[in-house]
Amino acid sequence: MIVRGRCWEGRAAWLTALVLLAIPCVAGADEHYQFTALTLAATDLAKQDSINGVGTEDKRKAVLQAEHFGENDWGFFYGDVEYNYGKGVGAVPQLGNQGDAQSLYAVAIPSVSLAKITGKSFTRGPLSDVGLLAILRASSYSQYRSYGIGLSFNFSVPGFLWFESGVTTHNSQWNVQPGTFNTNTGRDYTLDSQKWMWRTYLISKPIILGEQRFHYIWFSFINGSGSHQAAGHGAEFFIRQDFLWEVLKHSDFQLGIRYEYARHKNDPAINFGNNTFVANVPFLMFKYTL
Repeated sequence: MIVRGRCWEGRAAWLTALVLLAIPCVAGADEHYQFTALTLAATDLAKQDSINGVGTEDKRKAVLQAEHFGENDWGFFYGDVEYNYGKGVGAVPQLGNQGDAQSLYAVAIPSVSLAKITGKSFTRGPLSDVGLLAILRASSYSQYRSYGIGLSFNFSVPGFLWFESGVTTHNSQWNVQPGTFNTNTGRDYTLDSQKWMWRTYLISKPIILGEQRFHYIWFSFINGSGSHQAAGHGAEFFIRQDFLWEVLKHSDFQLGIRYEYARHKNDPAINFGNNTFVANVPFLMFKYTL
């Protein structure tokens, strides 16, 4: 029954996501606030991380990111694809994992606004809307996949173009065998099941200092994790902040600093057991908005 329940949850999440993706397309919804951007970022402090697989053997890494965000007549959609390049991306020599020269990561987040589809107001103080949301993530590192469904909450906050946060279920799989941490079995294993995730996305309005214009973006995932040895990582934190400056006052070209923070417990790469993994990774970045 547990296996059937998990399969049903996965199918329900994917079906919900497909429905949420299809509604705006079928209805011919026009996007209002939206952007499509390409980002190139580089760091020499990409610490080895056996859970997220974003570190490298020599800590040097380049990232090419393509993302799209669009608010439409039905809700919003966020999509992100990231190409990581470096020496042994995801390498964890302690586990016999030499990593690859590259890895891919993708996320899709469709949401339907309850206010827009019902015609009713959900405004309560700073709360401006409530939405039904699905989140799908995948990575080539350890063949990771996760999915969840839940609620998103939009807020009207001075100084922000977009201020949205929400809570979803969280289920994930990868190909790391519990106990041995072997990745060559050709099987998938449950990583997290029936857990929770808190996700937040913030986009500031232009910050004007003198004649210069700056931007600030926050994107975060905080989720619960499993209980067995290969998945018992406590609350997993991933926070990304972008601090951007408009080059020559041109909003399409932005230079800045990206700061990523990751935290979890019981990392196999540092003597699996009672430990806490923390990574603080700064990037230099260039962002071009199409």
